[in-house]
Amino acid sequence: MTGIDKTEDDSDNVGSQLSSAYGEYSRVARQSRELDALETAGSFYVAAARIGMVESLRLPDENRQPDASTANKLFFAQAVREFLLGSLCFRLAECDDRCQRHCEQGVAIMADARDALYDDPAEIGLGHEIIGDFRLVADFDNY
Repeated sequence: MTGIDKTEDDSDNVGSQLSSAYGEYSRVARQSRELDALETAGSFYVAAARIGMVESLRLPDENRQPDASTANKLFFAQAVREFLLGSLCFRLAECDDRCQRHCEQGVAIMADARDALYDDPAEIGLGHEIIGDFRLVADFDNY
């Protein structure tokens, strides 16, 4: 235990703040992309994606056993999409190091999610496809 006294209101407030930040960062990312400010767009897409990944996975606490099935798979998929878009924006902005670092992270995140979250063969196959997309964007040879 962490010794942190959590109340239901605290949890709801944090979730609300995360949702608000996610929406705002996604909006700024889209606007930046439309203005051809691709590096800025990439930064905001990645920030939104990280918030989305946090929101989509439930962490264990003293009242609940760890269970990957409690993840909101659809929201997680949206967050991964934004992570891929951020990586692509970095690629198009010629920020190759940032692109490759984020694509490496995207491959690791999707490999973990594919193994821990998904049990349907179609979902597992899609996980492989998304890993290939990250490898393609980063121009890794093994996509």
